[in-house]
Amino acid sequence: MFRALFTLVLGSLLVAALLTPAVASSIYFIWPEASWPFSRIYDRVAMVAVVVLLYILRGSFDLSVLRQYFARYRTSLKMERLFLGLLISSLSAALLLPLLVSSGRLVWSQESIGYFVQKAVKSILAGVFVSFLEESLFRGLIFSALKKRVSLIGAVLITSWLYAFVHFIAPVKTFAYTSFSASAGFYYTAKIFGRFLEGGLYPAMFGLFLVGLVLCYVMQHTGSLFLCIGLHSGWAAGLKVVKHVAVVSEKTVLVPGLGERYFLLAEPLAWLSIALVAGVMVLCIGVFKCFKEPEQKVEGVG
Repeated sequence: MFRALFTLVLGSLLVAALLTPAVASSIYFIWPEASWPFSRIYDRVAMVAVVVLLYILRGSFDLSVLRQYFARYRTSLKMERLFLGLLISSLSAALLLPLLVSSGRLVWSQESIGYFVQKAVKSILAGVFVSFLEESLFRGLIFSALKKRVSLIGAVLITSWLYAFVHFIAPVKTFAYTSFSASAGFYYTAKIFGRFLEGGLYPAMFGLFLVGLVLCYVMQHTGSLFLCIGLHSGWAAGLKVVKHVAVVSEKTVLVPGLGERYFLLAEPLAWLSIALVAGVMVLCIGVFKCFKEPEQKVEGVG
């Protein structure tokens, strides 16, 4: 299992480093007006590599578990779980926003209400799509597979750490690629990992680690992948909406590598917001026994 995880992460990065220069040069040759930066092409190549490697390594990850999650639950129940999860986590983000403004870290944007609504709708749709993919991988495949090979606590910690780590294999948008170079992908990969040496990423990684812990708890105690997708969607959409509703104040110094995309995750107030969601889920699941029935249990998972 650990060999499969190592192969999945390192293999996808190696494939991206090897193939992206050729793919990028081909795109720029065929479509000279293409505006895709090298970083975006690298990300897309890595995503395709992940899908291919998951298929190759399907014996380690048991892709049939995902088919059971998506096929055996009633559609109305899946949508209810997704909506409730999205509502809970997005409300926590909404409560966080005025606290960050009052602290001076953010200032209110002066855009119109129509602008905010448009951005919110787009952010929610994008958040659901991304969360669908990420939860299928991390909670649906990796967490389920790890539970069969290590202790539950070990599976939770490993899945949550990996979830946090891969989010900071993030685009270096300033990377310039002007002509074909077979080694460009490796230079780019080195720049990505060079950020980890600076140390500024770790508070935000801790924030995402907390998110991973909450999602693993929910998955373990409800078996509901769609509840996890909903919670994840609310957080993802919240990060996007916040940067439109409020902007970073002049006195706020952004850590290199975080930018506006992830700097909120390094804020102690954001950690408190995540803890609030954790408390709500513990009450709902452990005290009020919500999210148990009538959802069917997935065979071999639990």
